[in-house]
Amino acid sequence: MSCANVGVFAATRPPSLLVATPTGRSVGTVSLVTKRQRTKRTGALLNMSSVPQHSLTNSFLANCASAATHSTSPSLRTRATSNAAEAATSKKILVLGGTGFVGSEICRLALSRGYAVVSVSRRGQGQVEGVDWRKGDVVKNPDIVNKILSEGSFYGVLHTIGMLLEGDFNKFASGSGSVPTPGTTYDQVTRQTALAAASAFASSDQEVGSPPPFVFVSAAEAGWTQDPPVPFLVSYLTAKRAVEAQLMSNFSANSLLRPIILRPSLVYSMDRAASLPAVGAFVLGNMLGIPGIDRPVSVETLAKAALKGLEDDSVVGVQNGKAMEQLATAL
Repeated sequence: MSCANVGVFAATRPPSLLVATPTGRSVGTVSLVTKRQRTKRTGALLNMSSVPQHSLTNSFLANCASAATHSTSPSLRTRATSNAAEAATSKKILVLGGTGFVGSEICRLALSRGYAVVSVSRRGQGQVEGVDWRKGDVVKNPDIVNKILSEGSFYGVLHTIGMLLEGDFNKFASGSGSVPTPGTTYDQVTRQTALAAASAFASSDQEVGSPPPFVFVSAAEAGWTQDPPVPFLVSYLTAKRAVEAQLMSNFSANSLLRPIILRPSLVYSMDRAASLPAVGAFVLGNMLGIPGIDRPVSVETLAKAALKGLEDDSVVGVQNGKAMEQLATAL
């Protein structure tokens, strides 16, 4: 089960968003993407309400929300350190939801590898020093992403926005204690923001060569073959699955973006003692082969997998827990 939440955006539904038109050879869901020198990608308008909602695959654990941790600890993620030997010099990335639990760790790691990091979120200023923080609600105003990308020279975009629970209870499931605005839906927070950002990036002129990388943090349950028995999880996973499907069938197949889809289970950090009992239970359940229990993933492993996927042109498509561990080790 995936219990980690990585940031919440409140909102209203955008009327229409830009989705790029087919321009290249289909690569389907293969594990390698052909390099193609491209400096500009064009597109056509598509109403987001027309994007199909895909059937869900998953299972449910009733205590999932209580397993997540509550607040961002500054001990491991306060200041990014330099690592000149491994630095990705002069590369700039955009992190959506950089003040969240996962987003903060990605920002910290990216800075340590020499990236210039720009992040936009509802809260604006985060705890990681060195990030170019921008405050804005990308659900209410999706054009924020277009404006930032228009600054040019972005190497990649990482989407870490999401919520596990609709309403005030999300603060107990969110790693950063985020509370969504009343009325916010999974579709608005996840599907609309991710596809709007992907469309904006695919249609922008970044002059980065081959299809640029777009990282999306999904959930382990998205790969299950049974619907969860709880309605809120159906809605949660419907949004995740819809993004995954569009990233692969449209953006990847037409060589507009190189999607890296991360599917973590429970995301944890060892410095958050409150979550460790649940982490232990998940590890044991996974070892025993109990259906519906995937091995937890540390936030450090998830962040490393995201950055490795960003940097390695051969990485594309869904990355499960084992694949993420391999990517993190290879970084």
